[in-house]
Amino acid sequence: MIANEKEDLYISENKVEKPMKVLFFISSFPKLSETFILNQITGLIDRGVDVEILAWNKAKNKKDHQTVLEYDLLSKTTFLDIPSKKGTRILKATLLFVKLFFRNKKVALETLKWRKYGQMSSSLRLLYSAPYFLSRKQADAVVIHYGPNGNIANFYRKLGLLDERAMVFFSRSRYYLFCEKMGEGGLY
Repeated sequence: MIANEKEDLYISENKVEKPMKVLFFISSFPKLSETFILNQITGLIDRGVDVEILAWNKAKNKKDHQTVLEYDLLSKTTFLDIPSKKGTRILKATLLFVKLFFRNKKVALETLKWRKYGQMSSSLRLLYSAPYFLSRKQADAVVIHYGPNGNIANFYRKLGLLDERAMVFFSRSRYYLFCEKMGEGGLY
């Protein structure tokens, strides 16, 4: 396989292929304490992979890691930005729900089934993330960090909005807590 740097395409046996695209779904970005995630992202970019990052919010660092600037990672990142103040979150969610209802009634209603989805729904994370999952471009693979984001990804998988191969990474302590709460087969 030969890389054509000018066009960002790969040529294999006279066939032109687009570079692999990987979506990273993480909680906060770029967290100074999570250099392992940063290393995964930059390692794939160095190998010619097109990376997109989805994060709930921008980490509040006094200064970002130099690698974030060198690779221009914030331009590859979509922040879902759920307001921290409850009143603002609910007001914005109401408007978001109305827009979403007219766009995709099934998804809009499903995001608010708090008895079925618990905190994923009552925190409004499903509602706030729905517009992204309805309009995103499909990736070749999805890398998900931590169990709660894996559960949200599974929600969209069941709705047919996340068909790619997905890998969920847990920290060791969170894995044990997750297994205690959900059982070892709790994700998929």
